[in-house]
Amino acid sequence: MGLLEDQIEDDAIMSFLDVDGFAETVVYVPGSQLANYNATPRTYAGRSISAVVRRMVPEAAFGIRQDVQPRLLVIVANSATLGISSSELDTGGDKLILPYRIGEAASMHPVKQQKGSETNDPGCLYLEI
Repeated sequence: MGLLEDQIEDDAIMSFLDVDGFAETVVYVPGSQLANYNATPRTYAGRSISAVVRRMVPEAAFGIRQDVQPRLLVIVANSATLGISSSELDTGGDKLILPYRIGEAASMHPVKQQKGSETNDPGCLYLEI
């Protein structure tokens, strides 16, 4: 990568995604590790990563007003060791374990890329739950 991309990556990891600052700890579970999740006991290999989680206003699912779905925007480092690398991301199978609301118990949620303009850069991946 070039100097600018390296600086963006360093800034994202050292400042923005610092759990003492803006971030919280979530668990990333690659889809390939979920084979035994429904077994008893549940087993999967996840890893704890730092993420900035924006808990947004719920919206109706598929235009049905009675079925309201919570929405979370999750920003993680674009890194295979400290976050999720864009090359390893599998939006068809990967999961994140985090609470919908601060203070609630964490639960497992499917990961998809954020709709809109920017979905990743050298420093971060923008995901939606």
